[in-house]
Amino acid sequence: MLVDFARDADFAAWRAIDDVVMGGVSQSRLQRTGPGIASFSGRVSLEHGGGFASVRGAPQAWPTAGASAFVLRCRGDGHRYKFTLRVDDGYD
Repeated sequence: MLVDFARDADFAAWRAIDDVVMGGVSQSRLQRTGPGIASFSGRVSLEHGGGFASVRGAPQAWPTAGASAFVLRCRGDGHRYKFTLRVDDGYD
């Protein structure tokens, strides 16, 4: 397992990034809701040219040599979400 939200360091490596970085007013947060469980929630607003709320993990040097896939264990709420994984040093 690469990320376990039960581990303090793993949970602390993630943070909300919302459209406020571009003048928007969306708000979101990531919080622990149970052992090893993190919940992403918030409100997306299209005001002021905004329109996104996200959560981002800090760059990691995960031991993935030889891996062919990532498996995410998630529960949704009926909305569409996107998972993006960057595999080069161009993080930002």
